[in-house]
Amino acid sequence: LKKILEKKKINSKNFLLASTAVYEILLGRNILKKKVFLHHHHRIRTINLFENDFANSKKICMYRDPRQLYSSGILNWNKYEKKTRSIAFNYYVLSRSITEIQSIKDKKNTLVVKLETLGNKDIILKICDWLNIKYEKTLARSTFGGLQWWSDKISLKKKAKHELGFSNKMIKTSWRENFYFHQKIVLNHIMHKQIKHYNYKIDIGS
Repeated sequence: LKKILEKKKINSKNFLLASTAVYEILLGRNILKKKVFLHHHHRIRTINLFENDFANSKKICMYRDPRQLYSSGILNWNKYEKKTRSIAFNYYVLSRSITEIQSIKDKKNTLVVKLETLGNKDIILKICDWLNIKYEKTLARSTFGGLQWWSDKISLKKKAKHELGFSNKMIKTSWRENFYFHQKIVLNHIMHKQIKHYNYKIDIGS
């Protein structure tokens, strides 16, 4: 990293580029063949800072049924960390499930991809076309650093040993099983705008 940054101005842009290059080199990859580098933002609020360094960069925004976002966010965190078992945390997850995606300002350079469609090759081809890259079979496998990866330690869902490619368990919709009838009605009401906009089924207390 020090060698790559030698004679370079030390700023956030150059540090990120150098860190990405070091990561690729350690994995034995040829960085000179790279056309695109993908930087993961776990929070939308950091995107504006990224855009200060990389103007007009393209953004892939992952989204899923907001009711499932809320359900899995509560269940997974509650089992992982006891201090999240509070009304305040529930409200925090609910608020993010509804409003966070709306904070993206650069709609022109943003592609919203529904999590539930990730196992669909046509969707992967669409992303490749949008990024102007060639489709490779490895894109159908869930990997991190070249190793198979399905979820972090907070996720409750675990893959079966025989699964070698994309795991459908990661996109299973189970929110209906986790709420009472009246709670489903409330969720469908307050999330109606997002549910309709992204073409999810509008249930009434399903």
